Amino acid sequence: MIIRKVTESQLDLAADAARVVLTTKPKGRGFQVKVERRHLGPWQRLGFQRRADGERRRCNGVCWHGFREFMRQVYALAPDAVFVTAMIRYDGSEDFEAKHGETYHVQVGSQQADPAYYGELCECSEGWAS
Repeated sequence: MIIRKVTESQLDLAADAARVVLTTKPKGRGFQVKVERRHLGPWQRLGFQRRADGERRRCNGVCWHGFREFMRQVYALAPDAVFVTAMIRYDGSEDFEAKHGETYHVQVGSQQADPAYYGELCECSEGWAS
């Protein structure tokens, strides 16, 4: 994803507060950012592959709730930040709060073989409560 109108130090502070790990590199007027789980950290995402018992396998990705937490932490430090993701664009914290719920039900799995919605590929404590 691309994040603009934010400093690298603000991104680092937000990542620490959200308990995720970032890989950042300058890109244009902002940063290209990859968000990953901390070892044994929260925000466990499930993958597309299934185990022999039919349950989805865990992957090293951050779940929907983890991305939401990271973005909220960024907006706490930089309310005018702009996020450009593969799914959606957020122009500031108000736009984020108005639209982020839409991405929970975005189809990310195979339409025919094994449909999956982004928000449901989750094994974090918030995901179980959703």
